[in-house]
Amino acid sequence: RSSKEVSEIAQASLEFAQGPMGAWTREQELESLTEFANELKTQFKAPVFDRFTETIELEVGTDVWQLDFSCSDLRPHGLVRYRYAKASCYDYLSAWIEHIALNAVKTHGAADRRLRWFSRDGCFELRPIEDARQQLHILLDLYRQGLSLPLHFYPRSAWAFVSHAMSHAEAAKVWYPDNFNGLGESLDPAYQLALRGVSEALDEDFKSNAEMVFSPLFAALCTDTIEGRA
Repeated sequence: RSSKEVSEIAQASLEFAQGPMGAWTREQELESLTEFANELKTQFKAPVFDRFTETIELEVGTDVWQLDFSCSDLRPHGLVRYRYAKASCYDYLSAWIEHIALNAVKTHGAADRRLRWFSRDGCFELRPIEDARQQLHILLDLYRQGLSLPLHFYPRSAWAFVSHAMSHAEAAKVWYPDNFNGLGESLDPAYQLALRGVSEALDEDFKSNAEMVFSPLFAALCTDTIEGRA
């Protein structure tokens, strides 16, 4: 569509207020969207390798687990992922899981084993890693534990803990509701049900799990835009 058509569609929507302020906000958003789309068009110009599927086998506990990893959009410069919103800890975690899976399989063509994630407020990149199978094993073992007992891992609080130099105080700001953080992560009904009777959710298990999941991710970041991501 032409920029004029896009502008008319946006003007007809009810997402922005009427009047000069709404018009200014709408134009700012359209400009941001256009820049975002143009950047992605540049990334997607590179040719795509053939689709592939590989099975990764890992010993977890006393069992052998099999993971099937399929990819249909691997390019010479790696994988490109995007979401037009402020990048959150969930975006980083989603990117990390796919990134370590890519690095755990055999090389395909001349592909670089990098992953770039584009968001409304920037881009972060994960560099190739050598211990991908070990990182997959860590995540799978935590998942296995979570199948039998409530796992003390809460993404937003864990992200705050690791991104602020293992600060319990910063994790507590995200976990507990207060006058400035009315939607504390602890108010999630699933956590309230799973952790009933638990006196301290941000215990040593939480700290250990948070570090195991997020510290390797931070180490693999080439370009970060992590300030305040929750």
